[in-house]
Amino acid sequence: MTQLILYFRSTRESMMRSSACISLLLIFSLFTTSVLSAEGDAAAFFSRYPAGSIQSVEQAITALGDVNTERDHVSENFLAAKDICLHKFFVSSCLDKAKDRKRKILKAIREVEVEANAYLRKEKADERDRNVAERMRKAESAESFANKIVVPMPDAPRAPRSAQPEKADTKP
Repeated sequence: MTQLILYFRSTRESMMRSSACISLLLIFSLFTTSVLSAEGDAAAFFSRYPAGSIQSVEQAITALGDVNTERDHVSENFLAAKDICLHKFFVSSCLDKAKDRKRKILKAIREVEVEANAYLRKEKADERDRNVAERMRKAESAESFANKIVVPMPDAPRAPRSAQPEKADTKP
C-alpha cells in the first residue's frame, strides 16, 4: 500500500513538474513570438521613417505620434522580457541582453524623434521669417505710398489775410 501511495505521489509530482515545464515552454514561446513580432514592428517603424524621409509638417507630426506608440511597445516588450528572464538560470545575462535590445531600439527611435522635431523647428523658423518679410514689405509699401503723397509747402510764409491791404473799389 505504501508503495502504491508513493507511486501516486511521484506520479502527481512528476505531472506537476511536467505541467510546470509545459507552462514555462508555452510562456517562453509566447514571449519569443512577442519579441520577434516586436522586433518586426520596430523594423516596420524604421522602414517607414528612414533617415531624411520627413519632408512635411504632417509627416513630422505623424512620426512623433508613432514615436510615442513605439516607445510604449518597447517598454511593454522589455517588461515581458524581464518577466521571462526572472525564470531563467542566468537571470543577469538575460536582463542585460533585454536592456541592450531596449537601449538600441530606443536610440533609433530617438533619432527619428530628433529628425521630426528638427523639421518642425525649421518650419516654424521659416514661417516666422516669412511673416517678418511680409511685415517689412507692407511697411515699405506704406512708406513709399506716404512719400508719393506730396503736400505743397510754401516757400515763404504768407501774411495773414487781415494784414493784407484791402483793394480799393475802383469803378470807372
